[in-house]
Amino acid sequence: MPIIAMPAAPIRVEPAPIKGSRFYGLLSPVQTEEDVKAHLHHVREELPGATHYCWAYCFEDGRSISNDDGEPTNSAGPPILRHIHGSGLVNVHIVVVRFFGGTKLGVGGLIRAYGDVAGQALREVEVISQPTRTRLTIHHDHDLTGIIDGVIHSYDIETITIEWGADVRRELAVVDESYAPFIDELNERTAGRVRPEQTD
Repeated sequence: MPIIAMPAAPIRVEPAPIKGSRFYGLLSPVQTEEDVKAHLHHVREELPGATHYCWAYCFEDGRSISNDDGEPTNSAGPPILRHIHGSGLVNVHIVVVRFFGGTKLGVGGLIRAYGDVAGQALREVEVISQPTRTRLTIHHDHDLTGIIDGVIHSYDIETITIEWGADVRRELAVVDESYAPFIDELNERTAGRVRPEQTD
């Protein structure tokens, strides 16, 4: 079964200053871009007045972005992201905060510093492993709710959202190895009246 690894909880590391500059690494589990924005906001509140808040994230679906936040291009965000990719972790956001100490580090020094702080955070974080999941949306008539609830409860399925309107719309995350049996049982139990749409 394919397995993904992700951080279990936020962590903060505070390495020794480098030529007077203080660096802090703050790592957090994230699931969405809103989580990323919330974590960055929290870091800015926790460590106000820093010179730079450089960051990177990587999601389970492969999306990843980095930001240099005013440091020379590719000297901060990409080194953080490279360490995330190298760790194998997903659903993770790292912010490396710098308080400038008066001595420039040069591009090479910045790449090492930001990468090292991210690497330290990744080494110290507690990791949890989970089976990979496929997201899908299903639409069904209200009279099928009880049947579909029963099928969902017989598998390892996470309900992400459920909306009640003219019909019922559910966004689900299904363990990959259960995906085909789940769809087959849905079709059998509802005579093909459920409309699944894979959203990954």
